[in-house]
Amino acid sequence: MDNRERDARNYTPRSRDASSLNDVTNSSVLRHALRERRFARNRKACLPCRERKVRCDGSLPCLTCSKRQHPDLCQFYQPRPYPVQPDDGARKTPEAAPQKWSLSASPRTGTSPSILGDSSILAVTRQSDAPSHPEPDRQSAFEDGILPLLGIRGSSCLSTSKHRQDDLFVGGVNNREAVLLFETYRHSIHPFRAIVYDLTEVEELMCSLLDPCIEPQGRGTPDIPDAIASRHTMQLRALLHAILAYGAQFSDFPVDRRIQLTQKHLTYTLNILRSVQYLSNPSKETLQTLMVLGCVLQNDMQPQAAWMLGGTTIRLAIFLGIDKRSNQYTSGISPEEAKFLRLAITWQDSLLSLAFDRPPATYEMDHEDDLTPLDMANIGTLNYRKCINWLSHLTLRHSSALRSGSSMSSKQYMELFEQVDAMDKFLMPYLQDRQMCSCLKEVQEYYGLQLHRNFLLSTLCRPLLSSRVRSCMSEDDANAILQRFYVSLRHGARSFLHLRSITCQAKRSWAFVHNGLTSVLLLSFMKETRNLEETKQMQSELLESLMEEDDCVVSGRESGPLTQLSTTHQKAVLAIQALAKLTKEETTTTTEDLTAPPFTSHGPNADDAPALPVLPEEDIQAGTLDMDELLRNIDYNCYSPLEALDFILSDQSMSGQDAFLL
Repeated sequence: MDNRERDARNYTPRSRDASSLNDVTNSSVLRHALRERRFARNRKACLPCRERKVRCDGSLPCLTCSKRQHPDLCQFYQPRPYPVQPDDGARKTPEAAPQKWSLSASPRTGTSPSILGDSSILAVTRQSDAPSHPEPDRQSAFEDGILPLLGIRGSSCLSTSKHRQDDLFVGGVNNREAVLLFETYRHSIHPFRAIVYDLTEVEELMCSLLDPCIEPQGRGTPDIPDAIASRHTMQLRALLHAILAYGAQFSDFPVDRRIQLTQKHLTYTLNILRSVQYLSNPSKETLQTLMVLGCVLQNDMQPQAAWMLGGTTIRLAIFLGIDKRSNQYTSGISPEEAKFLRLAITWQDSLLSLAFDRPPATYEMDHEDDLTPLDMANIGTLNYRKCINWLSHLTLRHSSALRSGSSMSSKQYMELFEQVDAMDKFLMPYLQDRQMCSCLKEVQEYYGLQLHRNFLLSTLCRPLLSSRVRSCMSEDDANAILQRFYVSLRHGARSFLHLRSITCQAKRSWAFVHNGLTSVLLLSFMKETRNLEETKQMQSELLESLMEEDDCVVSGRESGPLTQLSTTHQKAVLAIQALAKLTKEETTTTTEDLTAPPFTSHGPNADDAPALPVLPEEDIQAGTLDMDELLRNIDYNCYSPLEALDFILSDQSMSGQDAFLL
């Protein structure tokens, strides 16, 4: 008797199979049971690959089906064809898979005792796992809608999100679009907005995904399914899709296609972040992804969401220890990379908080040692990024005085002016003089720096439009600061108009549009500047630029030229139009037109001033708001230009000191 016959004679079925073997009454049923168990042991390959007897990587859809252009036919014998990522690196053995299949195939009897109620979480999920005649739609709704509410993640959550985003790179058209979006980010965004530390690493991942002949980093093998690919690669893929969404916003595609691509890659990014549980598993890739998403949300005219997302970004950076200077970080981040990320976070937080008139949250990350020293050795070496980092540092230093409840003194203003002017001699020559620019990139950096610099100065000087603030300093100091304020407004507005004529960034970037619009709007409100020929010319150029139709048509739908602006920016444009008309009417009359806004801070009846009207958002979006009539009926003797500006830029759903500037 050989060993095989002895083993067969001594074989005793397991207890879990005893009930099923008792039901075997004929050979056909026995053959069917053996075939089912053989399939359970050999179910690593999908049905098409098993039929063709070719290699299958175990993913859904697998790489073979994707290359053969039929990913929709890729399916496995059981509902969940591949094991999910095990906890702490523990993998299921090959014998564990058929055991789970057999257990789930055997129905539960109602006689088994249980200490759990029918409404308990375990009982509900146990019932949801019952495979008898499942309804796909109902099961999907249960897993996607009910289990997350109970705090339970579906077992295929990580793998499903990953495979969905992998499908994006199947097909030549998508590949070409992805390459174009990445190149747009590399050449049009990355040089001016430094967020990604190692763009080469992201590009290598993208190349592996685009080339079907190369196994992408982190892709599984027949022995190691794709579902247990490294979390690092998944986080890097989230960063890649965020970059593609950012690039889509500044691409040359029609506006409707840009919106579609942005939303698609934004969805992929959020799905991957959710699948890797980014809050429980923070990393430098996730940190950079959140910063890129903040810029995408801004340019999608959701700056409030970007500002709130910045809070999560800052907390995540603090968790990683990036807020502190150190020679070694436990999170595997080099000191140079930590410095880069600190500067990127403070840049985003300081400028966005300045625009919203809200306190920044990155004071702990603001280290002057991270900045290029302003000493004799660095004269003429300060480039665009380094100068922006210095402006962010000055914003954090001086905005704290404005947020402390007491306004900056004249000494603090003079110190701010001296520090900003001191950077001039350290700038590279092309950043000091427009005539020294030798390429388009240098021209963009020159005007971009002028816009940000003057926006910082004009924003910090705005409190002097109030007579109460001016009364705290001498008249000479107040006039000197106001004069610098007027110059900053004009230079900032002029730089914005120059940028709009040479790059699409000034048209599609929320930050550029916001800085330029607020500068022109304030110049239009103030009596000292509203009648200047330069102000009238800037109003005309700005309105003409904003009314260009070639960048506003959406798939043939009827849409106005301002539909790509946020509601707040639409209000600002309508106000500039109305103020330009009022100024023109004033110049045609022999007497002063009292409806035109004079430069007053708080008139004698300021305490009894009527409340400013509420601007209906639905009227703004529908284009039925009569801004001309609204501005005519306001008594500007009771309000300062600053109050008028806040009235236009604030969220009308909030009032008083809680009004959120948009």
